[in-house]
Amino acid sequence: MLNAAQSSRRWLKCATLRFGLNSRKIYKVLPREIRSILFVCKGNICRSPFAASYLGAKLKNRDFPIEVLSAGLETTPGKKANPVASTVALQNHISLEAHVTTPVTDDLIRRADLIIVMEFMHRVDLLKQFPAAKRKVFRLGDFHQGLAKEIWDPYGGTHADFEFCFRMIRRCCDNLMGALTTK
Repeated sequence: MLNAAQSSRRWLKCATLRFGLNSRKIYKVLPREIRSILFVCKGNICRSPFAASYLGAKLKNRDFPIEVLSAGLETTPGKKANPVASTVALQNHISLEAHVTTPVTDDLIRRADLIIVMEFMHRVDLLKQFPAAKRKVFRLGDFHQGLAKEIWDPYGGTHADFEFCFRMIRRCCDNLMGALTTK
């Protein structure tokens, strides 16, 4: 069985050819004014909390008044972050201690100026429910330098899978931060 890192590398070329946006083009189509960012994944216990906590801390350190939230497409409210995700976050100087799962709602979609999903299918599923959000939904992997990438779910994987996922999210969020600060 392949771990998340191996699966990501194996599927990268196919996913990029089928779904990827050139990272240079994406900066041109971002909403002009961004006051709120919503990160979305499936369960809201690993990837979207990683991204929201990491980017939120970076924005706060730079005094950017942007609200950063996270939610899940298939979650129930009130669960804590995955314990391995919490450990990896702490090892990278962010905390998921206060995180509780939040389902995606009409209100969250309406409030967000920018919605960032982790996988192409998250975008598809989100737009089935909220078609009006089309112009503000992007994949986090679209902010990876070079080829766009999927951010695979480490849930059920090893500590190393969670670390790999966090590194991908950190790299993409750093590039997103660059796009936000140059707008």
